[in-house]
Amino acid sequence: MASIREIADRAGVSISTVSRVMNGSARVDDDKKARVAEAMAFYDYAPSQFGRALRRRKSAMVALVVPSASLGVFELGFLRGAASVVMENGCSLVLICDEVVGDERPAFISAALERRVDALLFALPPTTERLIDSLKVLERNGIPFCHVGRHAAEGGASVYAKYEDYTLDNLVYLYERGHDHIVLFHSAAHGEYVRRVLDQAQRTCPGIDVLALEMKGRNIADQLGQVLSKHVVDGPYRAMTNLDSEDLPVLLSLLPGRGIRVPDDLSIIVTENSEDAHRDIYPGYTARVVPSTAMGGHAASMLFDMLNGKLEGDGYRREFETAFVPRCSVKMMKEEL
Repeated sequence: MASIREIADRAGVSISTVSRVMNGSARVDDDKKARVAEAMAFYDYAPSQFGRALRRRKSAMVALVVPSASLGVFELGFLRGAASVVMENGCSLVLICDEVVGDERPAFISAALERRVDALLFALPPTTERLIDSLKVLERNGIPFCHVGRHAAEGGASVYAKYEDYTLDNLVYLYERGHDHIVLFHSAAHGEYVRRVLDQAQRTCPGIDVLALEMKGRNIADQLGQVLSKHVVDGPYRAMTNLDSEDLPVLLSLLPGRGIRVPDDLSIIVTENSEDAHRDIYPGYTARVVPSTAMGGHAASMLFDMLNGKLEGDGYRREFETAFVPRCSVKMMKEEL
């Protein structure tokens, strides 16, 4: 079957115009409607059941793709926000766990092409070649999707909490308080972003030494233990940033055995992937709060707007601000600059 892009190319219109025609929008002139209709007839194109289900207000299926079967606080918050919007629109949400690695076709691609799901949300950024290629497959087949992270695909939508900006801000915050040896924790999905952050940090903070460490798998205690022993006790690093707040209890359990106190010996900035986490979780720790629930809700809303032809231009992407909550876990090594 032809893709929505092929329909648009033959008709000489944008993909969004084709979407509006398919969804009966009144904001398309008759000439464009006729050209789209001719292109659809030429390719014998049948619109997705998802769009028709929306018009008839019957249930359809939206997939949420997460990086693994173990959901973190961000994924759970994103899920909560997305599920609310999906259910409000009379649809159902299915969870697909896919690491998007290796050579096999991702499970979500098979589900989409076989029309077992009609639209997809990705709770991870497209920072791997495999995921980027997968999004292109969805785009060619006219399947709506929205991903987390920097906007990466012309045919989809994105929500982004400006990871690079807030990570650099965290490093500058520590640097201005006298910390020039800093451990930066990150996930595999943020590796590409981190490289750009490190380049900017070198230009912004002369002499800064940032050790970027990717957290892998579930053996968090072993990884954090090695970091403390090698880089804090036997090394020069006296500050950490972007530690997931859900991993903070593990870190705290390891500190007494190594004689490390916060903030006297180690300054910490955590990432709280929930809008209300800072109200009652770890009140003593400086935090960057990512609005995961709001991001999930807006991502789902954009999927429905795409199908109804309501999104144009920059409407396909949305950037979110993060809240910075200073507490008492960062030691002032020198007067602020």
